[in-house]
Amino acid sequence: MIEIKAGTPQPLDCPNCKGKFGYQIPQRIQKYVDLIYTKEGEDDGCVYGEHEKILSTHKRPACANCVKTLPFKVRM
Repeated sequence: MIEIKAGTPQPLDCPNCKGKFGYQIPQRIQKYVDLIYTKEGEDDGCVYGEHEKILSTHKRPACANCVKTLPFKVRM
């Protein structure tokens, strides 16, 4: 199986779309959010923190058009 570095042009067509439409690499991340409450205790929304931690990255990319798994691997 072909393995490319992330950011390399797509080497093979999508078996479902029959073309090169780009690829996406799913990542599992951890992100923090601050919940905001008014002085009366009512929900006032939230603010997402800027820091995120990557927990895992898939090696098998998906087609950016149809989200089907592509026949190559990606390394970060």
